Amino acid sequence: MILAVPFYRASEHVEPLLSMGERKAVEVAIFLSPECPISKAQTPELKKLQADFPELVFRLYFPVQTTREAEARAFCERYGLKGPIVMAPQAFDRARALGATTLPECFVLDSEGSVLYSGLIESSHSQPGKKRSSGHRQELRAALGTLRLGQIPEKPRTQAVGCKITFPESISSKTP
Repeated sequence: MILAVPFYRASEHVEPLLSMGERKAVEVAIFLSPECPISKAQTPELKKLQADFPELVFRLYFPVQTTREAEARAFCERYGLKGPIVMAPQAFDRARALGATTLPECFVLDSEGSVLYSGLIESSHSQPGKKRSSGHRQELRAALGTLRLGQIPEKPRTQAVGCKITFPESISSKTP
């Protein structure tokens, strides 16, 4: 099922290159936390994906109240991640709009803001704190590769595993 969600326009012009028919993937929204062990564990794959799919914007969202921008930038620098960084409260707004609940979790979006894939970056963990002994799959890579061929991903939705996003009730980037 492909969901329509609001799309935050990037300030930079992005030419969509991955397609599913007429629908072009332009952004990979990644929700991360410097404190989440699974976020840290999946950074090597994210770094490789950024190199292998340079035509996409990898937007890095940090929906954690206690994470400051300097910490998020240091995290990205330490693990070699590139892309625009979005902090709270906008990161919480985007997580709500997309239905993100877990860190890390990813969403591949087309130019209209519709979700083409969502869920796991890779399936290295079966649950928080528990690595898989076998059957590890690079879910986001498989979805992006399929989209590059103009096809629908075999699994357009997977269940992310990691730390839970704690949404504050009173924080919003919208002013009354």
